[in-house]
Amino acid sequence: MPPLTPRALERRLKRYVWGETHDFLAVCAPGLEAVLLGEVRGLPGVTDLVRVRGGVSFRGPFESLYHANLELATAHRVLWRIGAFLAQSYPMLFNKARRLPWERFVGFQQEVAYHVAARASRLRHGPKIAATLHSALSDALAPLGLGAAHVEAAPLTVHARLFRDRCTLSLDTSGEHLHRRGYRTHVGEAPLRETLAAGILLALGAPAFDLIVDPMCGSGTLLIEAERLARRRPPGEFRRFAFEHFPSFRPPRYARLREKALSTPAPERLPRLYGFDRDARVLEAATHNARAAGVAGAITFTQADALTHPLAPLRAPHERALLVCNPPYGHRLGEGRALYRRLATALKPLSGWRVAILMPEPAWLAELPRAPALRFQNGGLDVVLVTGKLP
Repeated sequence: MPPLTPRALERRLKRYVWGETHDFLAVCAPGLEAVLLGEVRGLPGVTDLVRVRGGVSFRGPFESLYHANLELATAHRVLWRIGAFLAQSYPMLFNKARRLPWERFVGFQQEVAYHVAARASRLRHGPKIAATLHSALSDALAPLGLGAAHVEAAPLTVHARLFRDRCTLSLDTSGEHLHRRGYRTHVGEAPLRETLAAGILLALGAPAFDLIVDPMCGSGTLLIEAERLARRRPPGEFRRFAFEHFPSFRPPRYARLREKALSTPAPERLPRLYGFDRDARVLEAATHNARAAGVAGAITFTQADALTHPLAPLRAPHERALLVCNPPYGHRLGEGRALYRRLATALKPLSGWRVAILMPEPAWLAELPRAPALRFQNGGLDVVLVTGKLP
């Protein structure tokens, strides 16, 4: 068999990749699946959406992976499903994996990495699974004059998930975790990931509010994400993605798609945003992050103690006002339940406001109207977003 030429590879990509429908999985924090499902519905050309634990599976054209990475605010990463088969032994894993058309996924790349997760399967040893997969890939590519080294930090990563002896192989199309938007370089002691902040805000319908206040804003993530969602800015605006290393990546098409996403006009009416924190250094970080995110002029940061500073005057008559907050949890920063009791007292004057507080235990705000809206993990802790309208 003659070596594969770039032109021959392009013909294969045109026939089997660019013009076909593919399977994808958008991964999110467990608890945010419903929010992510609403986002995926908005992507062009997607079908067969299925909500699964920790994500949403869907089908769509190849360019769906461009849209998903650039535009989904709550997804942690986007996987491109490339194969699924029974693997009850290492020879079976090798033989099944070898049959995949690896040249379409690796092309002329020189390095590839593997991420393995195995549960309830006969094959459990991650390094051996990865080595077997790499042997299968190398054996499939060799007749075409292609090959790639197994390198831990390679730009291409194959995800292998084995569950009940069934192996599912995917390509990581994202690269770095999608919460790394590219604008936050300064963080506080207990940062909230951008993907979690976006999930909270979308669940609350934050862009529809006239006023949004974070009384313990830290590095400003909730307010920055609120402003960017309101302006309809794509979350992936400032970063690069793993799919840019794929042989199937077409820079001109992605550039046009990206430019269209960036040119989406913002609504005429945007919410007013205010952030408060006691620590001047933290507010300096928040200001820096807002500037990097292109929203510095839209957020007012003020050094003040949320437990004593009057917030009610910020609201004009008939405005829809939202207070959203990620207070320091007692488990991490030593504040404890007393902080939440004091916070409940401080919020009582905010009649008519919608409040949404993230906390480990809903009973900590027993004094306020409340209903659990979301449950997920933040920093390894189980937390719940408690929300309600103040009388």
